Amino acid sequence: MRKSGASSPYPDQRKQKRFISLFRPCCVEYQGQSYLAVVKNISSGGAQFCTELPLSVGDEITYYWDSRHRFSGRVVWHRDDNVGVRNHETCDDISALQPTRSVRVPCEILATMWIDGQPTSCLVSNISLRGLCAFGVDGLEKGKLVTVVIGNFVFQSAIVRWSQYGLLGLAFAAPMRLEELQELLKANREPKALS
Repeated sequence: MRKSGASSPYPDQRKQKRFISLFRPCCVEYQGQSYLAVVKNISSGGAQFCTELPLSVGDEITYYWDSRHRFSGRVVWHRDDNVGVRNHETCDDISALQPTRSVRVPCEILATMWIDGQPTSCLVSNISLRGLCAFGVDGLEKGKLVTVVIGNFVFQSAIVRWSQYGLLGLAFAAPMRLEELQELLKANREPKALS
């Protein structure tokens, strides 16, 4: 992070005033895959991210932090893990630039849900720092505690928040760290079928 007052060898390419400094997780869609990134700051015309994605100037991406607002744009600079994106359309609604909840990253990850000591296979369709949505488990009442296992990650005492039509929303007992969610997503990048 550049210290205040320090000069940068790179010119500031923003045409709009920087409205919000966030340092919050967001979802970046690139070449048909979803990735977790950290949005550092945003304006009506673009954003700056910290991401491990190997993006290049000119790459087209879509990014969002909630289901109401999606932004698409083009990478205009890339240094180390930092990326600058210029939106295709400016956003004049300042409320759209402020995340209201933890970003849900779409995925297809095979998991095991332990319910009353019995394992059940399910497919995680999206995941955030605070919970997940899974497909393939019916009939669990709101408030039920379960354990979810995804690879090396074990989420004990996850609580059912809602359940309908074979979909299930769970809240973790304690939120994951950003690094843990990045590791989980990276390890499970390829879709897996239920057995």
